[in-house]
Amino acid sequence: MIARMLFLTGVIPVIALAQGSGSETPEAALGGYCPVSIVKMDKLVKGDPAYASTYDGKKYLFPSADAKSMFDANPAAFAPAMGGNCVVCKVEMKKDVPGKPEIHLVHNGRLYLFPSEEQLKMFKAKPEKYADADVALDGNCVVCKVDMKKDVKGKSEFAYDFHAMRYLFPAKEQLEKFKANPQKYTK
Repeated sequence: MIARMLFLTGVIPVIALAQGSGSETPEAALGGYCPVSIVKMDKLVKGDPAYASTYDGKKYLFPSADAKSMFDANPAAFAPAMGGNCVVCKVEMKKDVPGKPEIHLVHNGRLYLFPSEEQLKMFKAKPEKYADADVALDGNCVVCKVDMKKDVKGKSEFAYDFHAMRYLFPAKEQLEKFKANPQKYTK
């Protein structure tokens, strides 16, 4: 009875928040929809928490082990641009506005989310204006810049998302160096 009264008065939730369990996991990205299904089939398929992967601080769910394996092999090919925020809103308003998985577009192999049909139409009208809004250093390799003091263009097949920005690398070697210590290259 006391526990029920404490719960009803809100004391238990406040205590739980203050203490924290240390095992908090991020909320499922894309509303729990599978990014592989969206990119490969243009379908919204709910994922299963039994098949989950974390990438750039976001938890993605998949309906099967096969879909999870595809994502894990190359998460940058399936994770939405800007971590799911709208690139049009970022360019036009300088704001991070979450997109909706229901309003999406796969353009040049990348998934983009939009908060409304208006932003989707704007993107379709001028994709060159918005498509690379999240690409760091104009597509130059940050590892090459820091380690060799050179501007070297990266390639989309060697991409990695970090804090909702996309970093491109000329080869797997630079990509792996970045993944091992992204803070070194992004400070």
